[in-house]
Amino acid sequence: MLTFKTSPARKRKSLARSLDGVVRSLDPKRLPGASPLNRPGLWLYEPELRTLAARVGDLERPASRHGLQLVHDLLTDGGSPLYDRDRADVIPETIHRILVALEVS
Repeated sequence: MLTFKTSPARKRKSLARSLDGVVRSLDPKRLPGASPLNRPGLWLYEPELRTLAARVGDLERPASRHGLQLVHDLLTDGGSPLYDRDRADVIPETIHRILVALEVS
């Protein structure tokens, strides 16, 4: 569970930086290399990952706690499509679901 021991804004910035790091790791100059990310399977979804990073990092727009938890899970769960080679094709659907969940109603 995502906790806010630091400010919510700081946590969002941290999540956005982590997503930016995922995108940076997709640079072909970094392949091959030691990374648990499924980098060869993720490069097709770089635009979606950039969109998610920008949304999370946009502190002018509110974000739901549930949506931020989904981002945290995406980044930290070894079974997430970022790491599971058999699930890379669900990245667009996963990111869409997270973007919807980030919206505050």
